[in-house]
This record gives sequence, structure tokens and C-alpha cells, in this order.
Amino acid sequence: MLIIICFMVFFLGFYAGSYIRGIAIGRQDWCLFRWDKTVFGYRPITFGTMLHRNDKLVMGLHFNTDGLPEEGLKYTEDIYQ
Repeated sequence: MLIIICFMVFFLGFYAGSYIRGIAIGRQDWCLFRWDKTVFGYRPITFGTMLHRNDKLVMGLHFNTDGLPEEGLKYTEDIYQ
């Protein structure tokens, strides 16, 4: 009986975590960019654009910089720790 309860709690927690993660990722402002040879850089693509197998694509999201300090923030490996 204890094993069944443990499995139920585990799966309930797994389901809740997956649901919350899906909501958090879905609310982000994601953009898809394609490599443009004419400007030597990536450009955002619009809905309805045909994507092909050999296209160079990058997915990114807009980052609100209003919360950064006035003096700036140095991007390093340990910024996430």
C-alpha cells in the first residue's frame, strides 16, 4: 500500500511540474530567426514563411533589460549560480 501511495505522489508531482513548466515556457516571447546572407546576420521570420531543410534557424526570446543594474551586468559562467 505504501508503494502505491509513493507512486501516486511521484506521478502527481511529475504531472504538476510538467504542467507548470509548460505554462512558464509558453508565456515567453519566443521568436524564430533565419540566417540572411544579404545582411550577414539573423533576421526574424514572420508567420506563413516557408522553412526549408537546410535553413539556418535560431530560436530566441526577448529579454527585458529594465531590471538590470544601471552600471550593467557582466555575462559570465557563474551568473546563474
